[in-house]
Amino acid sequence: MQETKSRAERLIRRAHIMTLATARGEIPWAAAVYYMAHKGELYFFSSPEARHIVDGEGKRVAATIHETPFHVGEIEGLQMDGTITRAGLSSDAMAAFTRYVKRFDFLTELFAPKSLESLSRFLAAGKPKWYRFTPKTLLYLDNEQGFGHRIALDAEDLYSPDRGDGVF
Repeated sequence: MQETKSRAERLIRRAHIMTLATARGEIPWAAAVYYMAHKGELYFFSSPEARHIVDGEGKRVAATIHETPFHVGEIEGLQMDGTITRAGLSSDAMAAFTRYVKRFDFLTELFAPKSLESLSRFLAAGKPKWYRFTPKTLLYLDNEQGFGHRIALDAEDLYSPDRGDGVF
């Protein structure tokens, strides 16, 4: 089980995009967002008017993280359900923001560098809002172990506070 947790953790660190799946009545929707994992939660920016926020904020939604392998036996990913909420200005949200800005340097091309100095400054500038996805159910899919091989994990088990970096 420890090897499975390690592999899932490496995937979370390596991948950059999380796909969120929501529904409006019986009509499903999916949207990809760049994320930063921090203390068992996945932080991302989005417009409050985006369909995945309008239909998903405060509700149970699904999410996946995966990369693009070239062979079916290399498929590895996380399948999750949980909730989307506004992240606010907590110390964890601000720490995740700092790491997000360092990880995704394209932000400096999109926004004035001054607005990226702090989360409160960024949010006050009217930019997209800061959200977090909190997983409730988390399945690690590893086709190296067999087609469709999935193992249930706990997000809290993946987060190691003694490592000190705040990542899963």
